[in-house]
Amino acid sequence: MSHQHAHQQRFSDWLLFDPPFGEVEFRHIAADVLSVSVVTRKNESTLPSEERIRFINALREMMHRGSYQNIAVIHANMHHNMHGAMGRLGLNRFLSWHRRFLLAFEQELRKVDAELTGSDVSDLGIPYWRWSENSNFPSWLLDVFPAFGSGGIGSNIEPREIGANGALPNINQVDEILTNFADSFDRSRRRFDGANEYEKFTFCLEGWADDLPAHNHVHVWVGGVMNNTSYSPADPIFWLHHCEIDRLWWIWQQAHTNSHPSVSRDQLQLTPWTESNYYSLLDIASIGYAFESTIP
Repeated sequence: MSHQHAHQQRFSDWLLFDPPFGEVEFRHIAADVLSVSVVTRKNESTLPSEERIRFINALREMMHRGSYQNIAVIHANMHHNMHGAMGRLGLNRFLSWHRRFLLAFEQELRKVDAELTGSDVSDLGIPYWRWSENSNFPSWLLDVFPAFGSGGIGSNIEPREIGANGALPNINQVDEILTNFADSFDRSRRRFDGANEYEKFTFCLEGWADDLPAHNHVHVWVGGVMNNTSYSPADPIFWLHHCEIDRLWWIWQQAHTNSHPSVSRDQLQLTPWTESNYYSLLDIASIGYAFESTIP
């Protein structure tokens, strides 16, 4: 398929957008397993103050060096085909591509944290924002502003519009996504023929199901650059939000070990990380992290 939909600029546009789910493209690139030391990703609401300070200090140092910006703009290349708005292949790549994206950020975060703290190895992981429990923007990050705005690196930073639009999923809606995703998919006006279990779950978690807020809606709820599909990683809250998305996928994986994308392995190579494929990222311990809690 072409990427004619990559120009969609805002997640709020996607709440009314009908993706071309019937389209699939082919890509052939080999992939190997990535393996690094294991850290624990923790709930931001109970993260010890010392770790909050380390996280903020590392973030700000990354922004000062420019490494934060360099990682964030990887997301602006929509040819990586990592959102359902791009079609069925983008839907199938959404979860694994963002899992690998978080790894790239976390590896740089740990490198900088180790330098700042004088440690040989950093045990700092990305915190997750459990928005179904903490329905407020994490207060300890309110004064940590985006690295740039919706015009890309160097552009003016527009203010967040916290809670003005969109919605945060509540615990009942999260449970619906995790356990009743097939029915939610089947009731949606944007459903498509031939979807397997993995696609139905991803469809709901990404935020395409009717009346079931999820990933897309949280981007809109935060507002500012977080509502920009290309440059949302400029806002540090992006990483905490996607860490929760990844955590929910991990919880779902435990109950659906045989559920995988409908497309072939060769279509699931995760550019620009040529060593990584969907199938090399399924065991999170083998790629460097665990979650503090697997309670939805």
